Parts: sequence; C-alpha cells; structure tokens
Amino acid sequence: MNLDFELVDFYPEYSSKHATQGTLHIYIKSIGLDIRGIKYIRKNSSSYVFFPDKRGWDCDDKKFIRYSVISFTDKETYSGLITEIRLLMDDYFKTWVKPENLPTTKKEAYALWVKNNDVK
Repeated sequence: MNLDFELVDFYPEYSSKHATQGTLHIYIKSIGLDIRGIKYIRKNSSSYVFFPDKRGWDCDDKKFIRYSVISFTDKETYSGLITEIRLLMDDYFKTWVKPENLPTTKKEAYALWVKNNDVK
C-alpha cells in the first residue's frame, strides 16, 4: 500500500547542539487519516519516530506499559511510513530549519507556538 502523506506541521519542543525533539502533524491522503502527536527526535545523525501512545498499568506484571494509539496490521506499511517520515524530516531540517531558530526550553517552545498560532 502506498501511503501518500504530507507534513502539516512540526512543533519543536526542545533543541540543543546535539539533539532536537518535537511532535509532527501529518495527513495520510490515501486513507484520509490525520495524525497528530507523532514524536520526532533527531540526535546527531540519527532520527527516531514514535507514534502516539498511552501508558497503562499492567496488574499482573505490576509495571507501566505503553499502548499504541495507532497501529498498523501490515508491518511493511508501518516500516515504510516510518522511513518516509525520517527522510522527509531530514530534508525538512536541511532545507527549512535553522538551529538558532529552534527553542531550547519547553517555555520557549510554547511561546513560539503562541506566536505562530496567533493565540491571545
């Protein structure tokens, strides 16, 4: 399955000399799926993508576990989407993002979000 998607926005949360992290909002056109809250972490030359999840308590094992909010039954489709998101974000950072414009604290990230979204 070809997942034709577009990056709607990237919301930076934190940036330093060695790492940048934030969340993505993407729209998968081919199936009409709008996904927000995809965690993206870029550390040195590596990048990591995590779909939204919730934490729950496993009563049997007595520990917290992660439940994916979105899951793909076809692992090849999932893997392909993750790869495409990584490539897209690598290009996005090379082309559009200047490190000095990224927030270095969550407070700065929120202030940037307020400014960009015309929140009063």
